[in-house]
Amino acid sequence: MKRSGETTCLEPRFLEKKARIGLFSPAGPHKPREAAEALEKLRGLGARFHPLPARGKGPLKYLAGPDRLRLEDVEANAGLSGPGALMATRGGYGSMRLLEALDRGPRKFSEAAIVGSSDVTALHLFRLAKENIGGWHSPNLVHYAKTGADLNSFRGLFGGKKREWVFSGSDVLAFEKVEGRLLGGNLTVFSHLCGTRFCPDARDSILLLEDVNERPYAIDRYLTSLILRGVFRRAAAVVFGEFVGCGKKDELDRVLGDFSERVGIPVLKNAPFGHGLLSEPWFYGEKGTLRKDGDAFKLSFSGGRTTR
Repeated sequence: MKRSGETTCLEPRFLEKKARIGLFSPAGPHKPREAAEALEKLRGLGARFHPLPARGKGPLKYLAGPDRLRLEDVEANAGLSGPGALMATRGGYGSMRLLEALDRGPRKFSEAAIVGSSDVTALHLFRLAKENIGGWHSPNLVHYAKTGADLNSFRGLFGGKKREWVFSGSDVLAFEKVEGRLLGGNLTVFSHLCGTRFCPDARDSILLLEDVNERPYAIDRYLTSLILRGVFRRAAAVVFGEFVGCGKKDELDRVLGDFSERVGIPVLKNAPFGHGLLSEPWFYGEKGTLRKDGDAFKLSFSGGRTTR
C-alpha cells in the first residue's frame, strides 16, 4: 500500500570526493587519541577534514565543554567555506541542550549535511523540522577508532552504488508494501523529542530506530510512550536496527514482537544500522520503499549514486 500525504521526501546529499568535512562536538567529550586514530583511517581513504576545535571539559564532565562553547562550534562550522559535511566527533548526551538556542538564532548551521548518530539524532530531527534539511545517520568520528569498524559506512556517504537492505523472513514481524520518508534515529532521543517543535511529524514516515545500553523494559517504555502519543497511527512503518548492549536477544525479540502486535503497520528488525561495527548510512527525509521481492523483503532507498 502506498501512503500519501503532505510530507515531501528529500534527495540524499552525497559528499563530493574532494569536499572538506568540518568537525564539531555537540554532545559528549571524545578521547583525543581515538579521534586521531579515526582521522588517520579516514584520511587514508582520501577524506579531507577541517581542523578539530580544541574544547576543554566544562563543569559537567559528560559534556564536551559548556553549552556556549559547543554552540560556538556550530557557528564556526557555519562560517566554513563550503564544507561537504559537518561530522560529529561523538554522541553521549548534550545535543538536545543546544536546540532552544539554535532555534532563537542567530546561530545556525551551514547548508552542509550533518553526519552523526546516537545523541546527534536531536540535531537531525531539529534541522528537518525547522529547515527541511536532511543529514546522514552514520557513525560519529570516534566510531572509526574501534578495531574492526567497517569503513564502508564512511564510503557510503559518497554514494555510487545501489542502496538496499534485505531482510530474512524471521526479521519481518508484520509487512505490507509502503513508501515513506525516512525518520527516527536513536530511540531514546526520538522518544524524548517527539511531540516537541523540534521534531518532525511522523506522518507517512518509515521510522528507523535503534538504541544502545538500554534494558529491554526501557525499550518497551520508550515504544509505549510513542504509542500513547499516536505516533504509530501516523507512521507508515517501523524498521528496527541494532540494539547493542540491550539485554538478551530472546528477551529483546519478545519486546519487539509484542510491539508489532500492538501497532497496525509493517514492522521489520535487524536492519544494518546502529551502534555496531557495521552501520550503513541513511539520509533523513529521503524516500524509502518497503517491498517483497520473491522470498526476500527489501527496503530500497531513493538515491543510489552521487549527485555530481
